[in-house]
Amino acid sequence: DGNFDVALRDTQNALKMIPTELSPDVLEAQYETYDQIAFLQLSLNNIELGVVTTEQVIEKGTAQNRYIDGIGLVSNLVYGFNSWHEFETAEKLSNVLFRLSQKSENNVKSIAYFRLGQAQNNAGHYQQALDSLNIAAQDSNSAKFMMSTELARSLAFAGLGRLEESEESLSK
Repeated sequence: DGNFDVALRDTQNALKMIPTELSPDVLEAQYETYDQIAFLQLSLNNIELGVVTTEQVIEKGTAQNRYIDGIGLVSNLVYGFNSWHEFETAEKLSNVLFRLSQKSENNVKSIAYFRLGQAQNNAGHYQQALDSLNIAAQDSNSAKFMMSTELARSLAFAGLGRLEESEESLSK
């Protein structure tokens, strides 16, 4: 967490250096900086500030009439709520993420299914998690992503009492 703490401090200091006189460049800088701050706050499990800052990102983006990366913002919130053991909220947000991803490329869909599977695992919905994670595994060809997916699948198998399959999943 030390590196995230330093990154958060530095990013907050950078925000203070952005001029206060509004212009398109200033609005862009504010949007990107608030987006980074929200990510760091959620990574540090500061959910309350992360949510408030995410709202600021949306407000800044709306003020610019710009495309707002809802998938990225919601994915960060899912991660934060999972980390905070707010599994029901994470699962609901994962469903929002899933709906948003349906209009996107396959890699985003894989991430959405993965986050949904994580949230379902954490909420004790192991069969649903396994179903979501199986779809995530089919849609991705990233080795690192597949390792995370297999770990999550192993947890789902274990939750279902299918220990042999859980161990098998870990060996992939």
